[in-house]
Amino acid sequence: MRRPAFIAGLTSALLAPSAVRAAPGVLRTATIHGLDDPDPYIGTTPLSPIIAWAYADGLVATSTGGRIVPALAASLPDRSADGLVYRYTLRRDVRWHDGAQLRGQDVQTAFSRLSKRADLRSTPPFDTVADIAATDHTITVRLRRPFGAFVEQFFGPRGALPLPLVRPGHIGTGPFQVQRVQPNISAVLTRAGGGPRGAAALGELRIETIPDKNSLLVAYESHEIDVAIYPPTETAAAYAKAGARIYRQDGTTLMILANCAAGPMADAALRQAVFASIDRREIAHAAFGEWLQPSALLPEPRLPELTTARALLARTRPHLRIIATEGHPGQVALLVQQMLQDAGASVEIVHISIPQFFSPDGPVHRGSYDLTLWFSDLATPDLRPILGCRAPQNVSGWCAPAFDALEASAAGTRGAASATALTHADALLNDAAPMLPLGRFQLAIASNPDVSLFVDEHAPLFMHVERWRT
Repeated sequence: MRRPAFIAGLTSALLAPSAVRAAPGVLRTATIHGLDDPDPYIGTTPLSPIIAWAYADGLVATSTGGRIVPALAASLPDRSADGLVYRYTLRRDVRWHDGAQLRGQDVQTAFSRLSKRADLRSTPPFDTVADIAATDHTITVRLRRPFGAFVEQFFGPRGALPLPLVRPGHIGTGPFQVQRVQPNISAVLTRAGGGPRGAAALGELRIETIPDKNSLLVAYESHEIDVAIYPPTETAAAYAKAGARIYRQDGTTLMILANCAAGPMADAALRQAVFASIDRREIAHAAFGEWLQPSALLPEPRLPELTTARALLARTRPHLRIIATEGHPGQVALLVQQMLQDAGASVEIVHISIPQFFSPDGPVHRGSYDLTLWFSDLATPDLRPILGCRAPQNVSGWCAPAFDALEASAAGTRGAASATALTHADALLNDAAPMLPLGRFQLAIASNPDVSLFVDEHAPLFMHVERWRT
């Protein structure tokens, strides 16, 4: 059974070794992930909503102890008895970085902006919002159906889509403000005053994209950067050898996704046979080492015995097309190809770029594939963002209205009622087998001793960036 879980990390000050100090008050960070736009309502890369928390705030935040506390809201909202109406009172002492007063209408505008993207609008809890009424100092949010974790996930730091409030032009209320951005190259943020978190201790935060894992390591070893965010698993030992301390943070949930709408994988029996022929332990060991951990958020499909599965593949000899990007997905694709070919299938791998992979016009979203490695920032057991009938991110094509109804019921209740709904929803997934869970990929941060970081296990990476120091 799936259990609610939040993206975990470390709640501690991170102090790590290095020999050279950065310029006073300047923190140089780098990541292998590109940043197309630090506006989380526009950017499509995984780094966009992460970076946004460095310069923007939510209605609520997490305390250093992990509790949900007011941020842009003056207090936690009042909730109606039926769980369908939430009324927030906003702080009157907060201004945006351009000097404008924070108003309730800003929340309306932010929700309108994110609603222009179907993938954001269809993600809980935003998909539950019927309308938002606003005055200068209050907002009233009406829901279509109850959502138990609404307060912490609606413009808050938890859930599948932790988004802060951002105005066009990268304008926020956070401890930093965006100074300049070169898409997929670098971003520079400088200290900003005021806001719920106060001013940053650092004067400047630089975030550079170094897409090659070896080049990222070299940049750390040569003291060109102070912090490497999410170094790949195979170089973690090298960072440690270079004097860095490696800190783990739970990250992306990984799965092998089947095209259930067209092609050979549209047949449920074949999907089950294909998934049964894939050795997940071997994939975890060969591609991820110790950095891929089991995830309780994804239910296991009901699979046949291996001999039965291989007999079906040997008899039908399906031709399967795997879409994969470079890096870990490419490694997984090669392993899956060998396993399925050994079982009698014919397997073709098509390598595409990351922008192509996530593009609405790319082969994955168009359904021109049979298998692919899919990533999700799932932080709750609600799987509608990736498997719901109307979810834009449901590239598998699998649709079961009964599943959607059960997931909605589970999200709107707590305790035994929620667990019962999830159990019935799991049963539908067990039989349909639209995906094969691989686990939750643990990410990493490498830091030197000139830098003190604070990473909260219940918050996005930059939630407490005002505490970071060189």
